[in-house]
Amino acid sequence: MIRRCNTIIEEFRTGVLSLEDLSVYILYVYDCISTGAKNARRISFTKRLFGYTYRWRTRGGWKTKRKDGLLDLCPGARRITDSAILVPEECQSTFDTLFTQYRDILKVSSFAVMEIISEHVF
Repeated sequence: MIRRCNTIIEEFRTGVLSLEDLSVYILYVYDCISTGAKNARRISFTKRLFGYTYRWRTRGGWKTKRKDGLLDLCPGARRITDSAILVPEECQSTFDTLFTQYRDILKVSSFAVMEIISEHVF
């Protein structure tokens, strides 16, 4: 996680990101709380969030297609770590709906990010 934070800080220093890009964001931190019998729901959640690639066989060979997830469909949303995503405030209701649908297998905390501190000493 520290490596990801350093990456974001470096993006601010190099000008890839600016404070205008991060006006108000929602930080979602989630964790899967069940395993075993609910494995199919966990996979379904992951596919809806990140998207997936599928392929099928035709007479002419194999075809491949990508189904976009919510992170692909929401401009400005990005994965921060394995279990944290940063979402623009405009997309908050979409992600809240997704996390509500999977509340039986997830534990979710959300935080409003109002200010970015660009200088850290690690």
